[in-house]
Parts: sequence; C-alpha cells; structure tokens
Amino acid sequence: MCLAGKVEEAYKFLEEMGNKGYRPDIVTYNCFLDVLCENKKSEEALGLYGRMIEAGCVPSVHTFNMLISMFFEIGEPDGAFETWHEMDKRGCARDTDTYCVMIEGLFNCNKMEDACFLLDEVVNKGIKLPYRKFDCFLMQLSMIGDLQAIHKLSEHMRKFYNPAMARRFALNQKRRSMSLRGK
Repeated sequence: MCLAGKVEEAYKFLEEMGNKGYRPDIVTYNCFLDVLCENKKSEEALGLYGRMIEAGCVPSVHTFNMLISMFFEIGEPDGAFETWHEMDKRGCARDTDTYCVMIEGLFNCNKMEDACFLLDEVVNKGIKLPYRKFDCFLMQLSMIGDLQAIHKLSEHMRKFYNPAMARRFALNQKRRSMSLRGK
C-alpha cells in the first residue's frame, strides 16, 4: 500500500492490525519508514518514528540509517547528526552502513572536516568498508588534497583487500589525473 502511494490507507490498516491484537513490529514500521524517507517526507517520517517509540518498539540500526540518509538527501545535515546522537541515547550500535551513509553525506554537503573525522574513526576501529566506498572516499580525499588521510585510508584498505585491487585503483587515479592535465 505504501509503495502504491496509499499511505493513509496503510496507516488505517496498521491501526486495524493493532486493534485485532497484531501489534506492528520493527520490520513493519521500517517498511513504512522506508517509503516516507524515499519520498523525503521528513515530518511524517519523524512522526512515525515517534509513534513507534510510543508503542514500545525499539528502533533498529536500519531505522536510523534510513533517517540519516533522508536528512542528507533533503539537505539537513543537522538532522543527520541528531539521529546519529539518538543512536547513542538508545544504545543502538552503528554498523558499516551507518558510517558509510554518514561519511558520504558529510562529504556531499561539504562538511569535509567531519567526514575526515569519521573516516579516522573507521580506521581506528578497524571497520571494513565496502570496496566501492573505499574508492568513493579516496576520491573525495583526493579532491580536497588530504594526502595524509589518503595514505592512512589506503593502508587500512590493504588489510581487507588484496594489493592488486589497491594497485588498480592507483593506476586508474593516475590515468584520470593525466587525462585532466591533457597528457
């Protein structure tokens, strides 16, 4: 129903389920939340989050990741930071996706210092990022010219991925750099 744009009908159905003794769980709430976040309906998403908390449903890391992502997509990094801190208050451990969404969002809204701080935290905690994210973050660091951070992230990356992959990245960067210079 949510995917078909019938959010009000879906809410009524959710209420009916509760009245018949089938209380919604985190999976049900996250399905609703996913649609609201994808459609960038922040007020409704936060309203649903509040409803979920009132109903005694514990938010999952996925719940928080969707909210963080939505806040960056609508250009509200402060909302993403508040959600990040809400995770601490609720005792919800961050996962790799949380760090990826947060770091990418920070880079995209030009909060380079904060993004670099979190990347440093990733390295210090020994978190394995997906290869594509390593690639993306190395590109961002390259654009801002932070050679020390590039080296540190590259060394961290080598712990998880074979040297051939790292070498391929370096060669692609060199080719890209040469093509930008017109050589």
